[in-house]
Amino acid sequence: MPAEKYGFKPTAAQMSFGEVQAHLAEGNDYLCSAITWVAAPQRSKVPATADKIPFFGGREVSRAAAALITVDDWADHYSQVAIDLRLNGLLPPTAKRRAQ
Repeated sequence: MPAEKYGFKPTAAQMSFGEVQAHLAEGNDYLCSAITWVAAPQRSKVPATADKIPFFGGREVSRAAAALITVDDWADHYSQVAIDLRLNGLLPPTAKRRAQ
């Protein structure tokens, strides 16, 4: 999504695209902290268009974009390996029923 469209909201009641991305990044810190018992890093609020850093392919992206791309990359690769598991007759962990 282009940076100028991060404010897009499908409806007034929903979070904007940018708010969803920030929510995912903050949730990642919280969840990783909870499962590892390591304190979540204290981060300053960084606008999605600030602080450019070198990135893949010789391009520059914001620090916030790099963090969000990381989370997106994990989801993308999880979907790949979930398909591999299913093609081998196995359920991915998120598809297994929990014991009650």
